[in-house]
Amino acid sequence: MVRVAEYTMHIAAYVRVSTDDRNEERQMRTIREKYDDSEQDNDIEWYCDLGESGALTSWQEY
Repeated sequence: MVRVAEYTMHIAAYVRVSTDDRNEERQMRTIREKYDDSEQDNDIEWYCDLGESGALTSWQEY
């Protein structure tokens, strides 16, 4: 039996890593585990801030 996705979720995922000793892959893996379901055809669009401090007001907006 072939299972067909009932619907597609379009997901915008934002990850932020503010220090060099952290890795965005852990955050991305957690989001994929929650939303990348084989029973659904989910589309994840990633937005990443790598090495940007949340305390600064000069960082780029999306």
